Amino acid sequence: MILQEIIGERELLQRISVGDEEAFVEIFRHYQDPVFKVVYSYLKSTALSEEVLQDIFLKVWQKRDTLADLDSFKNWLFIVSRNYLVNYLQKLAKDKAMREQWITEQPIYENSTDYRLRERHLATYLQEIINRLPQQQRLVFQLAKEQFLTYAEIAEELGISPGTVRIHMSRALGNIREELKKYGMEYLLLYIVTYPILK
Repeated sequence: MILQEIIGERELLQRISVGDEEAFVEIFRHYQDPVFKVVYSYLKSTALSEEVLQDIFLKVWQKRDTLADLDSFKNWLFIVSRNYLVNYLQKLAKDKAMREQWITEQPIYENSTDYRLRERHLATYLQEIINRLPQQQRLVFQLAKEQFLTYAEIAEELGISPGTVRIHMSRALGNIREELKKYGMEYLLLYIVTYPILK
């Protein structure tokens, strides 16, 4: 996997390590295509490759507190991707349903434009889920993710307490997760973190 470091990567990793979602989006957008292409070269399946890609970057986010100490993020990402892919292929070999899905899906030509188009479709699906949230949950979610307001700023904007904002955000995220799970699209959970850049 040939990965090129992003300009200012060390600073981005520092920001991600303390939970900066905007910095994570920059890293995700920079590395998603090369990681996807490598995964697809093994799986030859668009759906499965997207799922693996999302899972890999979910692991990156979950390990965010360790990123600032890495000597080379791109080398670490390569190892994480390789290990996840090996484990996934082993699981694929044992899981009949996954194997049948893999076998029956026809490979298609992949390029960056194709992936961006799929990405936009998936983000549109997420937006539809957000639009169906109860009004207060939707407002809190959008103020946090679209306008990047803090809980205190949202509380002031809506005339409610920061604690109530936190409750609405927690419920909004829970409802989004449940909707995704209904359709077997848990791998889209990453878009909750990267939204709204992928709108």
